[in-house]
Amino acid sequence: NNYIVCMLNYNNLVTSTIQRWNQLSGKSFMLDSVEQLTPDASGRLYYRARSSDKNVIVMYFVTKNVPEAVNEKEAKLSDESFVGVQEIFISNNVSVPEILFNDLSNSILIVEDVGNQQLINYANGDFKFYKLALSELVKIQNISNDNGHFIFKRRFDHSVFVREMSELTDFLLESNRPRIADLGYDFNEV
Repeated sequence: NNYIVCMLNYNNLVTSTIQRWNQLSGKSFMLDSVEQLTPDASGRLYYRARSSDKNVIVMYFVTKNVPEAVNEKEAKLSDESFVGVQEIFISNNVSVPEILFNDLSNSILIVEDVGNQQLINYANGDFKFYKLALSELVKIQNISNDNGHFIFKRRFDHSVFVREMSELTDFLLESNRPRIADLGYDFNEV
């Protein structure tokens, strides 16, 4: 299973993925180093592939479990849903990283690297980035749900809502506990 290899020797896996991307796309990305990134609340692994002039993010979809599925009949693989949501966002002028290489048959994407700054870093200063983020959220909220995409058929009942909020606590708030305290907030009230 290539996911086990990814966990044990991600440098070789990222190297072979970059070589495949170069071969299939005619690119000449010269890999200098690989950095494993902190995972998010999904079934994905992320690696920053660095070169002297550009960085990219290599994404591996580790699991085919589908929390986004409406039902078994309409289930989408997590990588298919990622690409589908990205396409909807682009068609509605929502800023998203560009997909540079799509190898869904192997559950791999290479996407534009938009950097590693987190919004929380700007909480004590100029709020222009918060305003930009909020304007993107407004665009997302205004996307018409009549296009038939399965993400618009998903409904949140109590159990789904509780699971999603637990992920917020586990993956965002808990990992930022010291930074939240530094901003003068009581973590337990956030």
